[in-house]
Amino acid sequence: MMKSLKTFLLWQLRFLSSLYGPVFLTIIFSLLQGYFFPDSPVWPIGVFAIVMVFIFTRYCKW
Repeated sequence: MMKSLKTFLLWQLRFLSSLYGPVFLTIIFSLLQGYFFPDSPVWPIGVFAIVMVFIFTRYCKW
């Protein structure tokens, strides 16, 4: 029973991280960029988001 529960929870974690991982990383990146560099341009956030989507779709195959 514990093995099946552990397998299910790991499967859910992988699924949710592949689904929401780029979103969370982009939000964290934008918040950190705004905190550390308040006068920086906004375009690096879009580039970071595109790169994260590319990385997750290419390398995170579940």
